[in-house]
Amino acid sequence: MLTLIIGGSGSGKSSFGEELAQKSNSKLYYLATMIPYGDEGKRRVERHLKLRKGKGFETIEEYMDIGNIDIPYGSCVLLEDLPNLVANNMFTKNPQKDINMFIVNGIVQLYNKVENMIIITGDVFSDGEQYDSLTNKYIRILASINNAVAEKADRVYEVVCGIDILFKEGGIKLGALRSLIICFAVFSKIPMPYIDWEKKDMKYIFCFLPLVGVVMGALFIGLNLLAQRFNVPETAFGIISFAVAMLLVNGGIHMDGFMDTIDALSSHKSRDDKIRILDDPHTGAFAIIYAIFYVLITAYILGTVDNLAEAVYMAIVFVFTRALVGIVAMSEDLAKNSGMLYTFVSSANKFVTAVICVVWLIASISVMEILAPVRSIITLGVVFIFVMLFQNMNRKHFGGISGDLMGFFICVVEFICFLIMGIGDFIC
Repeated sequence: MLTLIIGGSGSGKSSFGEELAQKSNSKLYYLATMIPYGDEGKRRVERHLKLRKGKGFETIEEYMDIGNIDIPYGSCVLLEDLPNLVANNMFTKNPQKDINMFIVNGIVQLYNKVENMIIITGDVFSDGEQYDSLTNKYIRILASINNAVAEKADRVYEVVCGIDILFKEGGIKLGALRSLIICFAVFSKIPMPYIDWEKKDMKYIFCFLPLVGVVMGALFIGLNLLAQRFNVPETAFGIISFAVAMLLVNGGIHMDGFMDTIDALSSHKSRDDKIRILDDPHTGAFAIIYAIFYVLITAYILGTVDNLAEAVYMAIVFVFTRALVGIVAMSEDLAKNSGMLYTFVSSANKFVTAVICVVWLIASISVMEILAPVRSIITLGVVFIFVMLFQNMNRKHFGGISGDLMGFFICVVEFICFLIMGIGDFIC
């Protein structure tokens, strides 16, 4: 969460910022931007250090380029303050050509590295004094940066006489909503409102991926009920349900990853070449053969579902696989420092995502156990073995995971679940 606090000199804005930071339950960093000029400056620094003593802050001094500071993800940073940061960058021998852009970009870069960021700024715009042109330029730059940060911030406070006044609040709910929209925009063909993506908006994308599975499952159950009502032949229902639930909803994005992975594995080339093949838009013969096999078997099994309990079980599989993907994505190394998966994983709140995906996973497994206890236990055992093999494959052939590999993962896990369910029906 990004918070901006504005106030006049002695208003209590700094104390309020510290209080907010301490409520975050995160590792606390105090980013000091004031250059201690002369004895007075040194005394002010010493005073601030004494006031922060025992509050859990680790002090970092950076007077100009805050974007390159290395701070662990999940931390809370209190930046004190913007007026000093602007002055340092403006009144230097070699100032930046665009100080506004430099400082705002630095704030964005730093914020993308942490969980929470609290920025203290000053109100220097209402004293009615006449200043020289250089000072007026400084005031205009600070005002422009304040406006830019306020626009990006989740919360904006003004502190007057020790009283905090909340002017803007978006918070995690807005962030979560934007993550939901992005998740469905990327992993489904369901129309979503257009939004500009920022890194902070992608923190919870994988938390909502199982919801895409819920939509797919609901469609499958609905189609199954209609098929039973109108006595649709098994073959026709299998093809229709596969096309609607597994292709129409997600646009075949996971099947594309499945085929790209088959192409890469069948090439028997070096790791770098295999990674390049994943990005190659061309499709090889092996990928087509495997895809045909996958579609035919899956469609056939889906077509044999003739009761509500089995339909619900198959529907839950869509949720189960996507919850499992979220957990794997948060725990595995990445094959490359580019691509959609890299963007999402590097932006994610990994702890929150992992916890929510585990909840989704437990819930889906519980339903599967109730509906088909024996087959669900067998399924979980086989899936567990596949996860181990998948992780080993990634490390050996690709050096980590990628978006295509996760598409392959979803397709194979779904196939395992469907196949065991289908074999169980055939035996019974």
